[in-house]
Amino acid sequence: MSKKILLTGAGGMLAQDTVAVLQPCFEVIPRREEELDICNSEAVHAAICSLKPDVVVNCAAYTLVDACETEQEKAFAVNAVGVKHLARACRKAGSLLVHISTDYVFDGTKQAPYTETDIPHLLSV
Repeated sequence: MSKKILLTGAGGMLAQDTVAVLQPCFEVIPRREEELDICNSEAVHAAICSLKPDVVVNCAAYTLVDACETEQEKAFAVNAVGVKHLARACRKAGSLLVHISTDYVFDGTKQAPYTETDIPHLLSV
């Protein structure tokens, strides 16, 4: 039996490429923002509890880099609070969460690849 993968942010370019790579090997359930708003805690918990995915791949993000500076609350809601909702729902359901982030949280001065434990040096909101 193949693993079931819930993929958020399915309307974006990253998600579309990710679906194309995963779909031949896994049962992929893509969800666009209109279908699953990760900023809505109840919707996230309901979706993950009902679909029971083995893995949730989060491709949802507020990616308008310049707009993040003027729409800070919206950027934080999607890129931080929404991810918190996914993490909590995944923990409750026993699903693995894969979160894809941006390189904009680092200044690029490290001489080696960045890891999850590196301290961010934010370049923007």
